[in-house]
Amino acid sequence: MFKFKEIEDIVEFSEIASFSFSVPYEEKDSLLKELSELQKSGEKFFGIFENKKLISGLVLRDYTMKMRDNMVKMGGIAFVCSRNDSRGKRSIKFLMERTVEYMNKNDYIVSALYPFSLEFYRKYGWEMFQNSKIFKISTGEIIKSKLNEDYGYEEVSVITEDIQDFYNKYAAKNHNFCLKSRQSWDNFMMFKWNSQINRGVIKFSHKDEIRGLILYSYSKNDKGKSIYTIYNFIYEDINTKKLMFNYLSSLSKQISEVYVFLPNDFVLWPHVNERYKTEEGLVSPMIRVIDLDKLNGLKTKGSDMNVNIEIEDKQAEWNNGIFNLKVIDGEIQITGAEEADITMNIGTFSSIISGFTNIEEMLDSGKATIIDNYNGTDLEKYTTFLNEFFW
Repeated sequence: MFKFKEIEDIVEFSEIASFSFSVPYEEKDSLLKELSELQKSGEKFFGIFENKKLISGLVLRDYTMKMRDNMVKMGGIAFVCSRNDSRGKRSIKFLMERTVEYMNKNDYIVSALYPFSLEFYRKYGWEMFQNSKIFKISTGEIIKSKLNEDYGYEEVSVITEDIQDFYNKYAAKNHNFCLKSRQSWDNFMMFKWNSQINRGVIKFSHKDEIRGLILYSYSKNDKGKSIYTIYNFIYEDINTKKLMFNYLSSLSKQISEVYVFLPNDFVLWPHVNERYKTEEGLVSPMIRVIDLDKLNGLKTKGSDMNVNIEIEDKQAEWNNGIFNLKVIDGEIQITGAEEADITMNIGTFSSIISGFTNIEEMLDSGKATIIDNYNGTDLEKYTTFLNEFFW
């Protein structure tokens, strides 16, 4: 008999996660420290217990994420794992269903995760909503720009209130950025695994006013090669963007290549002399709508539209049925309907609502089907880009 409840023993959970994610022995203490700090900061650890023994679990992290033209409550699911001697018992299915129920009761609008398998999480209602790339840039090939002395940069050891305010104002306007709390910043600055040399923030300013930030990790891979990875590359104006590339160019004597996560609407080629590479292996996040009713009132770009959609959700019966989806004067409205124009599952609908895709593309791919009288009305697409990395 399975029981769903919060996990209290982080040591036991960490051991299960270490096995599931193939964490090397020398990194196990780092994982335990990270999980312990997440628990102290208020993140939820949920598990499935069988005869009082923990057999599977996950971490549910709270985020406020930009989606279309709104800041929404998003549940980030991380560290989904199970005991090696409990595989095949379908405890993960039970775990995901109960976690969706918890999120519904606690007013989450969407949930996101980074999958080890797209097919696996599609079964539970998640679908892709990003296909961004990792760019590998040779620091010696970056084009430097001449800027006046009013521009400068420095590495910061303390996240001040003005840094936090700058980041959150940027996040509220761009892609699928998430607001960062004081605890989020502390976690980012604190968590350094054995393979990491450093992890930090570079602040870029004009006349002492913050205009851009780089959040990076500096580490060595298993071959001993130094890896400089940029998680956030954000700026308010073109001169700050040039300044940030000047900074990367200055690393060339120590670091030959940098890896940077960028959205698909970022134009990189004018800033390098030679061709850059895109790296394979970036795990694209997936998204799931928790409750259709909670989408009411969300703001969006695009023309007015009106369509009746039949939605199947095998994990959340409250989302099953026929719904009328409208956009009127830039506001999404969802109500019940009697007859459907098209049909799709909750994952496909979630991907459309996120802005990653639209109805036309899902009809072309076969993930949505016309039933009757569909007139081609559609939702506006957005450039989606989530760069909070919770595994």
